[in-house]
Amino acid sequence: MNKTAKKISDLGAMKALETGQCVTFSIKSLASIRTNASLINATRGEKSLTTKIDREKGTITVSRIA
Repeated sequence: MNKTAKKISDLGAMKALETGQCVTFSIKSLASIRTNASLINATRGEKSLTTKIDREKGTITVSRIA
């Protein structure tokens, strides 16, 4: 059996979010996730993504607010 899985990039996952949705990443990717969120906000011309860090779980969550 041939299993083919297409991995969606972090940037792609954030761009695909719809208002009210969120996606969680490992905190190891903190710098690139925050950078990508800022770039998306800049290109959309509004603050559409927010980030929240949970140090206990070791995650960063990106939420689409607009």
